[in-house]
Amino acid sequence: MAPQSFITEWNAETGVLRAVSPRAGDTVPGGTPPPEADGETSIGFRTVASLAFTHDGGVCAVDVPDIPERVAPAIPVARGQGTVGFAWLDSGWLWIPLSDGRAARQHSGLAEIELRLRRDEVTGLSLRFLDQGTGT
Repeated sequence: MAPQSFITEWNAETGVLRAVSPRAGDTVPGGTPPPEADGETSIGFRTVASLAFTHDGGVCAVDVPDIPERVAPAIPVARGQGTVGFAWLDSGWLWIPLSDGRAARQHSGLAEIELRLRRDEVTGLSLRFLDQGTGT
């Protein structure tokens, strides 16, 4: 698998995270996630989610422990090294490691989630916390 990275945008005031996998040739001024591409399917659902943050405040991982059964077949199963920048399914748990950074704190809560899928990969995720969530 070729290395890739999600472009992320986190707004702590609104509790909204956008994480998008750039397509080849995308130009992304200012790090803003690119718009939805042709051939992508969006699936929305509501569940508990967690974001992990590094000491400098960057989002280093997204965890969604209870994804709908209809979503699971579209996500590759987690395996070994080279996981950063990819979305993985591990025992029904969606995990998107965004960096090698060590988590210093978490934010968890009920969230509305929209996954963007193309073929056998997650190409984007929008997450909006519906409550204040909890930080650790």
